[in-house]
Amino acid sequence: MMIIFDAHNDLPSSIYKTKENFFSNSHHIDLLRMKQSLNHSFILCCAIFMNERKVKNLFLQGSNILDTFKDHLRLYQNDVGLLTFQKPVSIIFSIEGGSVFEGKLKNLDVFYKKGVRLVSLTWNYNNELAGGCLDTAQGLTPLGRKFLKKMEQKSIVLDVSHISDQSFDEIFSFYKGKVIASHSNVRKLCPHRRNLTDEQMLKIQQRFGVIGINLYPKFLGNRKKVIIDDVIMHIEYIAGLIGVLRVGFGFDFEGVDELPEGIRGIQDVDKIINRLLQLNYSYQDVEKI
Repeated sequence: MMIIFDAHNDLPSSIYKTKENFFSNSHHIDLLRMKQSLNHSFILCCAIFMNERKVKNLFLQGSNILDTFKDHLRLYQNDVGLLTFQKPVSIIFSIEGGSVFEGKLKNLDVFYKKGVRLVSLTWNYNNELAGGCLDTAQGLTPLGRKFLKKMEQKSIVLDVSHISDQSFDEIFSFYKGKVIASHSNVRKLCPHRRNLTDEQMLKIQQRFGVIGINLYPKFLGNRKKVIIDDVIMHIEYIAGLIGVLRVGFGFDFEGVDELPEGIRGIQDVDKIINRLLQLNYSYQDVEKI
């Protein structure tokens, strides 16, 4: 049995908004589809995300999203585990955008107690902690450095997807903890500021980090039609640059409004795996990915 590790999805926020069911729903992920995938078990990094430009009381709403999702998962505890890998589906919580902490270090403690083990300082835009990738040039703030120190003490993994290039460079000269890019692609193949340069990927490799391939077509290629082979192209580039151990999946399910042709959700992940096997990747290397 192969373990499918998805380093980023926004399912808790979607469930909170639509009030649909985790077992079966209209979203990209549900328990029924995962249970029907007999050859796999799943580890999902479920992000707490809100558009910081549209939501007030970010800490309160973020807490509500996480608590509501955790309460809902208790209905399926025979199949789903939180922070444990003993069930067919395992859930780890992450924070996408440090604005949810509202500038208070104690709020990081609160989310840690609720099960958060992965944090990105920014979403797309600058905030009180760091610069975002789609905003004017800004690096880490003094407060952002304090948050990084606390994350390091708690062994919280830092996610550098969505961070500005300036913040990225400062993070690697300052932060000593674990670093990944949960859902980012290759800038050389698709020149979008959300994607990573070769130099950035090499820095992640030096920290023994992982880059999760994002399925959003605009981060895969600047074409009207994006297909599974475009996903493979990014996997192969990263594997060639920093090795198969350093590339994985960060599908961004529920965080995107379109997907490559042939992929509707978690039920179609096998198509990527099968394509890698068709291209003569060994089963062991595909497992590593």
